Order: sequence, then C-alpha cells, then structure tokens
Amino acid sequence: MNHYLGIIKSAASKFTLAFSPVQAIYQPLQGLWVDISLMIRKPDGKESFTFTNFKNALKLVYSDLSHYSDKPTLCSALNELYALNDMDMNRYTERITKTKKGIWNIENFLFKFASRPDYYNRMAIFTAQMMGDGCLDAHHIDDDGRLVYDWRKDKRFDAFARGDKSDINKYNL
Repeated sequence: MNHYLGIIKSAASKFTLAFSPVQAIYQPLQGLWVDISLMIRKPDGKESFTFTNFKNALKLVYSDLSHYSDKPTLCSALNELYALNDMDMNRYTERITKTKKGIWNIENFLFKFASRPDYYNRMAIFTAQMMGDGCLDAHHIDDDGRLVYDWRKDKRFDAFARGDKSDINKYNL
C-alpha cells in the first residue's frame, strides 16, 4: 500500500510543479519585463540587442518547446556550452540518460514546463545579444549533433576573415 501511495505522491508533486500557474504565467511575464527593460536601459552603455533581435531570439528559443529529437537544438547546445540555466550536472545526467525518447519521456516533458520559463528568459537575452553582436550565425549544429563554431562567420571578426588590413590601427587595442 505504501508503495502505491509513494507513486501517487510522486506523480502529484511532479504535476503540481510542472503545471504551476506561477511558472506558466508569472515567470514569462517577468522575464519579458526584464528583457524589455534591458533593451531600453542599455546597461552596458552600447547598442545592445534590438527589438528585432529580441523578437527573433524568442522565436528561436521557444521553438525548443516542441523539440523531441535526440539531436540538440542550437539553444540547448549553447546552454550546455555556456552553462546558462539548468546545468546541475547530476540532474542533467539523469535527464539525458533516460531510456525513453521523445514525447514518451514524460519527466523531460514535465521538466520543460517546470523550469523552462527561466530558461527561455535567459536564453532569449543571450541569443538576442549574440544576434546583436553578430556571433550567433557563427554557431550551428552539425550532422552528428555537435555544436560547431566558425570564427569566419562571426561578424566581430569580419575584417580578419576577409583579410582587410586597410585600417590596422582600428584593431590594435
């Protein structure tokens, strides 16, 4: 009897956390507010990311919600590389070694709802800034599911990639 009560308690806890109205409504709105304030305030004093960068970043990041392939998305690979969110290695290892794949991995599905508002907020800011800096295009996922960086496609290094030496003092910092 205690075994069945434990299963019911575990399921109730997971569903309560995964489908929490606070997680589903408040956190995305709070994240949007913070993101918009960053665009307006420009805390680094420069032209950070633009509204267009932010809009495109939201599309890219939220496309992860319906991703059920074994091949990682660009956002999930960037998150792993730069450890932006949900990177408790014990929990991460447990999630990626599940035997069930795709939609049948219900714990991974619930995990997306429970912790993803914060992930989406952080990744939207990060990818919008990468778009603004011109370095997102230099990253892609290869056929083997690995994140690949090509510095020649990074707009920050455009003059070097083209071999432009017309204003060499511009790059001597």
